[in-house]
Amino acid sequence: LRHEAPQLSSVIPAVMQPLICQVEGLKPQEAANVIWAAAVLRDELPEMKQHVPLLMDAFANKIEAAKPQEIANSVWAAGMLQLRGTQVDKFTQAALTKATHDLSWF
Repeated sequence: LRHEAPQLSSVIPAVMQPLICQVEGLKPQEAANVIWAAAVLRDELPEMKQHVPLLMDAFANKIEAAKPQEIANSVWAAGMLQLRGTQVDKFTQAALTKATHDLSWF
């Protein structure tokens, strides 16, 4: 990415800052998309990783409105980024609770 589209290397961090400032206002899909992008761009833009726990924390608060694909993509991203910590644990617990609830009718 830095070689193919160097302008993106400066644009993405500039876009991330206002996004993080309004993280609580993000819809689940928006949070999931940014979390997924951080994992995909982990080698090209490693500084995005620092924002993911905050995004996951905000996403955990809205997990009931999330679609399974959004949750799965975010869990995948956390694994790819090798994230650990309270905010990631909160998200994982919320995702497991939702999955258990959603599958309880089987």
